[in-house]
Amino acid sequence: MGFISFKTTDTNRSINNAHSGIPTFKVVLVDDNGNEYVEHNYNGYGIFGGIDIFILIAEMNGYLFNDDNDPDQEYETLRNLGIQLYYEEPEAIHPNIYEVPQEWANVPLDSCEAQGFFY
Repeated sequence: MGFISFKTTDTNRSINNAHSGIPTFKVVLVDDNGNEYVEHNYNGYGIFGGIDIFILIAEMNGYLFNDDNDPDQEYETLRNLGIQLYYEEPEAIHPNIYEVPQEWANVPLDSCEAQGFFY
């Protein structure tokens, strides 16, 4: 799997990953319910504060984890739905990623062209 990264919602700063050689900085992922996921050392694979951002996007858009299914398969299904929503559905809602924590706003995420690594 390749790297994925985003720009912060409040400062439009690229979120570099721990493999880039550039010091990482704290960001806070905030969903539409006000839940905050703090990440101090982003690894580059879409996990912020222990939650996969694409799973969160799927859940924020009404798709839920089905406990009756195989957990690994369900994770991949939801993750792929979140990826599809992020890249192909302009009306999908996204979490926000802030440097300075604040309330969620319905602002689309911008991906980082450098994938948080190729600067």
